[in-house]
Amino acid sequence: MSNHKVSLKSFISREFFKAALLPLIIIEITLLALYFFMNSYMLDKSIQTLTEDRLSNLMGITDNQSIIMSEQLRVVANLSRVLQAETQRFFVHPEQFLAPDPGPEFGFAPNGIYSKLEDTGGCSVFYSGAVPVGGA
Repeated sequence: MSNHKVSLKSFISREFFKAALLPLIIIEITLLALYFFMNSYMLDKSIQTLTEDRLSNLMGITDNQSIIMSEQLRVVANLSRVLQAETQRFFVHPEQFLAPDPGPEFGFAPNGIYSKLEDTGGCSVFYSGAVPVGGA
């Protein structure tokens, strides 16, 4: 044995470190590593779950919108067939679609406004007298 003298205080400090503090430090480091690993793992799983939910919701919305658009296109196709039938009927029997009366007469009022001369109801044309009617 060597004559190496160790004070009681340093001996107790060294043994306390080996017996109590070193295991606590190792346990704390292990727990911190486990905490950060689990935190990262849970974050990855949460992102994966949210991505899957988002994609499934997007697919559901896309399916619903495609059904709605299909229905709207079906309505447009039906209206196009009705327009086709009415156009064919117009050209086969044009005598059924005569204009009711001769068109309205237009002229200038005393104040220079160009408009329909007689009020027969319906639409009219109004052209201000500030600008002359005719070619520019």
